Amino acid sequence: MVPEDLYSGRKQELQTLLKMLTGLPRVPVQSAAILGPGRVGTSEFLKRLYLELFRSGGDVIPFYYRFERIFHDPLHFVRDYLACLIRQYSAFQCNDPSLFVSGSPCFSSVQKLAYGQSDKTLDRFFEALDEAFEADDREACLKAALYAPAVLAEGAGKYAVMMVDHFHLALRMSWSACPSLMELYPAVMEVRRAPHLITGLSGLLQRDFLGMESTAGLIRRIQMDVLDEESALAAFLHLAERYQVKADPEAVRCELARFHGVPYYMVCLIRRARQQGLALTSAEVIGDLYFREIAGGEIAAYFEAILNRSFRDPFAKRDAVRIMNLPPLAGGSVLRIEEVAKRVSLDLQRVRELTESLIQGGLLEGDYGMVHLTADPVLADFLKAAQRSWLTRTGEESIRREILKESPDVPILTELQGNEEPGGSGVKREKISFGLVLPMVSETELVAARALEQVAERVDFPDEEIGKIRMALIEACINSFEHSGSSDGKIYITFTLDREKLTIVVEDKGRSFDPKRVPAPERVTTRKAPSRRGWGIELIKNLMDRVEFDDVAVGTRLRMIKYLPRDAGLKAEAG
Repeated sequence: MVPEDLYSGRKQELQTLLKMLTGLPRVPVQSAAILGPGRVGTSEFLKRLYLELFRSGGDVIPFYYRFERIFHDPLHFVRDYLACLIRQYSAFQCNDPSLFVSGSPCFSSVQKLAYGQSDKTLDRFFEALDEAFEADDREACLKAALYAPAVLAEGAGKYAVMMVDHFHLALRMSWSACPSLMELYPAVMEVRRAPHLITGLSGLLQRDFLGMESTAGLIRRIQMDVLDEESALAAFLHLAERYQVKADPEAVRCELARFHGVPYYMVCLIRRARQQGLALTSAEVIGDLYFREIAGGEIAAYFEAILNRSFRDPFAKRDAVRIMNLPPLAGGSVLRIEEVAKRVSLDLQRVRELTESLIQGGLLEGDYGMVHLTADPVLADFLKAAQRSWLTRTGEESIRREILKESPDVPILTELQGNEEPGGSGVKREKISFGLVLPMVSETELVAARALEQVAERVDFPDEEIGKIRMALIEACINSFEHSGSSDGKIYITFTLDREKLTIVVEDKGRSFDPKRVPAPERVTTRKAPSRRGWGIELIKNLMDRVEFDDVAVGTRLRMIKYLPRDAGLKAEAG
């Protein structure tokens, strides 16, 4: 059912659950939901559990079903569900795995298979089902399908375990003139002869199913966390050996945190190493392969597939990536939907639709109007790379440096010049300038803002004015970051203080920008919205006293001026 290379680790959890399930009927087993962070491997765990139960051939019949799509007709779901279950039942009873892994999976073929086995339990089941089909009683058909594991197990004098993967898709299926699966499943899961094990997107399961009154106390929660460091290292080395890729344990350990304890990510990198004929004997090689994977390999394809399924409209996909890259969300913080809409300058209803689609895709989690990014550093790295590549056209080397946390060789804060004159209490500065060179990486604008606060300490600006300057500087950095496509991946900032004003210059070496060509911004309400750069400039103009664009040969230079309050001046420094 599941390739060995995707099942690594979890032996202790597997044995614990197997011992519990094979204890039926001596010890009743409660239905359970296996929860965990995104891509932690709950699906692979469930498949492996099915395989172990099938091999044991005891008194517990395993059933496994994976929701692959939304069924708009309940009878289509019934046929698909039963075709899967009947084949598994026949394979288990005959101890013949070929009955499950070969042959046509369609419902009519499965019926013929069942009728040819002289199994009285199957005969009685299909007689009742045929009556429901003939009467066009859709509710009866649904109940017959959902209760099938218990009915078949009872007829065979055994117990059953029904494993349902991607259960979150079942929560989205509702039909007219018959109950939804969400309404029927709680009663089905109470049947002790056939306890259910469900997996899916944990956030959705907890929000939309486990939190219902009808499931309170009914379903046990089993938490599956990412592999710890030693288990993850053992899993990585085991996978590398299976793929015949040489791996140095110490080099792997140095880069292990990148994979978030998820074997799937490890497999993707090891496959790439094998394809390229590389040995994983240095942290540099592993880091470079990791970047290749999240920028354009199997891992990138996996996340892109989720985005493409969630957003057929490229404008919606672009806005979704922008939302997930908001610094608070990317940093693991929780944001209100209203704050998200404000930060990305999109209509509130549109943001609600986008975030709900991201929640349904497992990329965001949220409830009660709050959202946060799914806890997965690999996803966060993919989103950074996607934003820089798709939206801001940042060079690959700059993206690579940011993802791998390689700091470019640039100065941070340097005093450029300072003119002094004697003062009664020491030295009074007539003019002072500081230079700041920052890489175009996540949260660069916050570093610039902290530098501003240090500069602002030298003058008597009111806190409200400092807040405005800070917001304008952050917006200018984000504009440069998102729109310049700078070849050197740097932002150059100069702070100049004199007796009358604070001047901030933000410059990049990317595409030139002509503010005269930017139309006056309109409130964004459609997917054909223009670039938000016009909004950023308008905001900066409202926050600062003067805003100018200097003519430069390469790139863009933005000059922002805030005049000091009367009688403020530069603070004296003790000599």
